[in-house]
Amino acid sequence: MADYILVIGYGDAGHEAVNAVLEAQPDARLTVLDTDFVAVAEAAANGAVAVVGDGRDRCALDEASVDAADRVFITVPDDLASFLVMRAVRTMNPDAVIVVVIRDQENHGLFDSYDVTSVHIKRPPT
Repeated sequence: MADYILVIGYGDAGHEAVNAVLEAQPDARLTVLDTDFVAVAEAAANGAVAVVGDGRDRCALDEASVDAADRVFITVPDDLASFLVMRAVRTMNPDAVIVVVIRDQENHGLFDSYDVTSVHIKRPPT
């Protein structure tokens, strides 16, 4: 059975994550969760199941089937929001591989004690 991958946040980093997943695993079951209707429409056009909602909201995470996700990419543009999303995801799916993209390296330590598989720092374009 194909991996189920959830991407929370469909800005630049989320779009890159979806493209990388689709390139590496064209048969992956992919869902995008975002608060922006336009972003959700773009994700659907890119081949993902798209859900409108906030990753900090348990109802939105339920609708996106976070409990079934093998991997979760958190790519929201605010590090504190990423932390809150990660905590919500971890409580609803203790076994998922979680990858978080953060903006400020000083916030890296927030994620160290929460069993996050990988934290990536998004550098601003030069």
